[in-house]
Amino acid sequence: MKTLNKFYSHKKDLFQFIHSHALESEQNLLIQIFTGSCDKDFIQGLISDLSFKLPKAQIVGMTTKAGLTRQGVSAGQTLINFTAFEHSRIKVYAGGGDLSATSIGRLMARSILSDQLKAVVTFATTGGFDAESYLEQLEQVHGGVPLAGGLAGSAKKPGEGFVFTHEKIITNGAVAVSFHGEKLRVHSDYSFGWESIGMPMRITKAEQNRICSIDDTDALQVYATYLGEDIAREFPGTGTEFPLLTEREGITVARAVLNRREDGSLETAAKVCEGEQVYFGFGNVESILEQKDALAQRLCTSSPEATFIYACSAREQLLHDMFPLELEALNRVSPLSGCLSSSEFFREPKSGRYHLLNHTLTLIAFSENPKTPQNFSPKRYVLTTRPQKTIKALSTLIGQTSRQLNRLNKELEQSVYDKTTQLRKNNKKLLQRVYYDDLTMLGNRTLLLKSIEKKQKNYALVLIDANNFKDINDLYGITRGDLVLQKLAQILQETVADTGLMLFRVSGDEFAILNKKPTDKSHCEAIIEKIDEKIKATTFTVEMDGDAVDIYLSAAMGFAYKTSSLLEHASMALVKAKQEGAVYREYRNELELEKRIEQNIHWTKVVKKAIEQDRVKTYFQPILTNGEEKKYETLMRIESEEGEVISPFFFLDIAKKNGDYHKLTKLVVQQACETFASKKEKFSLNLTYEDMANAEVSEFIKKTLQRYRLADRVIFEIVESEYIKNFERVHEFLDEMKGMGVEIAIDDFGSGYANFSYLLELQPEYIKIDGSIMKNIHTDPNSLMIAETITIFAKKLGAKTIGEFIHSQEVLEKAVDIGVDSFQGFLLGKPVPLPEK
Repeated sequence: MKTLNKFYSHKKDLFQFIHSHALESEQNLLIQIFTGSCDKDFIQGLISDLSFKLPKAQIVGMTTKAGLTRQGVSAGQTLINFTAFEHSRIKVYAGGGDLSATSIGRLMARSILSDQLKAVVTFATTGGFDAESYLEQLEQVHGGVPLAGGLAGSAKKPGEGFVFTHEKIITNGAVAVSFHGEKLRVHSDYSFGWESIGMPMRITKAEQNRICSIDDTDALQVYATYLGEDIAREFPGTGTEFPLLTEREGITVARAVLNRREDGSLETAAKVCEGEQVYFGFGNVESILEQKDALAQRLCTSSPEATFIYACSAREQLLHDMFPLELEALNRVSPLSGCLSSSEFFREPKSGRYHLLNHTLTLIAFSENPKTPQNFSPKRYVLTTRPQKTIKALSTLIGQTSRQLNRLNKELEQSVYDKTTQLRKNNKKLLQRVYYDDLTMLGNRTLLLKSIEKKQKNYALVLIDANNFKDINDLYGITRGDLVLQKLAQILQETVADTGLMLFRVSGDEFAILNKKPTDKSHCEAIIEKIDEKIKATTFTVEMDGDAVDIYLSAAMGFAYKTSSLLEHASMALVKAKQEGAVYREYRNELELEKRIEQNIHWTKVVKKAIEQDRVKTYFQPILTNGEEKKYETLMRIESEEGEVISPFFFLDIAKKNGDYHKLTKLVVQQACETFASKKEKFSLNLTYEDMANAEVSEFIKKTLQRYRLADRVIFEIVESEYIKNFERVHEFLDEMKGMGVEIAIDDFGSGYANFSYLLELQPEYIKIDGSIMKNIHTDPNSLMIAETITIFAKKLGAKTIGEFIHSQEVLEKAVDIGVDSFQGFLLGKPVPLPEK
């Protein structure tokens, strides 16, 4: 038997791998595919390539968050495992469609050959597939043989995934592979490591995989009561961290909470039963790492030649960079391959029951040739980072405390008072981590929000932000910056000492002072003045290479007084103070910031809806030149739901900040090319530095021009800007475009930032003189002089000029007089849609 792993990159490389390892000659070859891609076309192509090259092979696989090999976890890739059996037979099966999980399980169980059957590995889909009912049917027929596998998953789409064989891809159902042979030996095992914490509870109402109540209380409220409102609010993200544990057939089973419903019920990864006793579970890192050697020692006894591992993604999420330690121990026993699954399948040896597990690492190992059992030597693991050591220490602390509390609860009921005291101490430590800042020991943002959530209209809040603090970190390092922050916190504490005011550190260099009993605004102003004086009078000294370096700080402050959005309004006032370079600003209703935020939200919604509803339109304004065909400039517009045409003046800057800008660029390029595909005129497209610097957008533009074969009729209008920092990237893009036949124009030249070296850098074919200059050349001598200077320079550069904003006959005549080559403006034509034909 031999087993090999290969990460897929491309077909040629895959075929070379197959040939170099002589896999074509194998008669009993199992191929397992674990892929992070949910692209069915990609998977079907890969299966077709493998089937073509290895027609005798049996192929089975599933989508998954990550593959597992001896190198560790490989997220987002496609792992292919080849296992060749010498004396054993394998057979792949598939079941899916509109049938129920029970029916699929029954048909699958009947299909699996029983002759010398030694093991079954099966993968099932997630979503609405009832995997436990499926396993029950397999157990009724084949419960005497080991079983392994798990549920498919997806890193990009949690809760989705599918399975497949060389014959079909299944979105609702299961696939399986059976192993047969007289000489084949199989060993299956698992490791858990989650432990119970707190008191036992009972499921009082449940429906399938939905828990309605625990101890006659809404399930969500139980989580909120014992683990805190924050944990409950963050469902489903925190549901896998604190699963419910119960005993089934002598083994501890976890049930991860995947979702919450509005009625307070919780959906779990598998069925729960009314009357079951459950505990809260936590991942004991210490226990998991201690069990790895015992698991490897048991694996040694079977002298495996190949080991397949199916581990829960929640387990990898908990262990993170410690997860490879668990794999390393197993890899020293035999070559391993596997994946991260959503849930795992396992046969409990004593009862023969098939279980659906969560948070476990399961394995199934195979060997065909008798070998002397190996001696496994445990390898002491060394945690190298502070987070690793901290997690291990906390796991040990929580695990030991929980075991102690449970033991005392069972043996000494009279010690309830002592156990309650211990729990209070533990809760205090947890609260310390949740509500307090580690660096300054001040209350954090979470505690501030909790402190103001009920009576904000009665309070006053001052926010303090150290000006240009990032420069201190950049100049002297984060460690010294932290010392400065600690000193600043000390000054603020001294300022509010014995005043009844509460001090918080709400972010990196931002602090807050809360006054729950303000008498009037003057009290806030007095505190602000005192803080300002103390900060400016303090020398913050740090040591660098044995020398003392003095640092001086100033701060900007904003305060809000008795408002319904205290923190938000104080933040607005702080922003205003920083913008104006003031010591402080008070929030008032007339502050423009709030109106600006409302406008930003409004235009964000307008743009997103316009994109979704195909209301982003291209308009075209003519550019006229004597003796030449007319050209057109492409202009973006949004047509509102009421039919109003909206200029990009209102929404373009916001789109650049909210992530929609590149979508708009693509839509305009696509529509313009569709319009001019059947025309003969040249047309221009406006591009910004953001467009050219973005690899995805620039590649889209290139492919679109190639597809429509329009490059030699396109002019890129580049907005003149002082923000082009990477001319190398711009040159790379424009050189490629010029090679395709595209011409370049500099748009809005002369508008505020006229850099003639910019023209020398880009060597444009056209220079568009900004409308703010052109519109006044008939009345303003300075505007006329600037326009004429640009025209003369352009001619010497070999470029043609285009005058914008030609709004009257007088302006047109002046433009002709000074030698402008082409003209654009409302006098000659307004922007309008053009028919595609």
